[in-house]
Amino acid sequence: GMATSYIICNWKMYFSHHQALEWLKKYKEELSILKHTTNHNLVICPSYDALTCAVDIYQKTDIAIGAQDCSAYTQGAY
Repeated sequence: GMATSYIICNWKMYFSHHQALEWLKKYKEELSILKHTTNHNLVICPSYDALTCAVDIYQKTDIAIGAQDCSAYTQGAY
């Protein structure tokens, strides 16, 4: 059969908490449409402090939320 493909958005630590919430809300509908018009699984891996908010905002969608590594640094790709 056809292999399952994934599009994974790994934010590292580039968004502030406020920026993360704004992004999650702004693109929710667009991502849902993308999910249903392609054959890809969509996964958003926000920074740790936005993780529970992402789960709450996307709980009734087909978009998965994933976790990523944590870092002692305040910003960057760690």
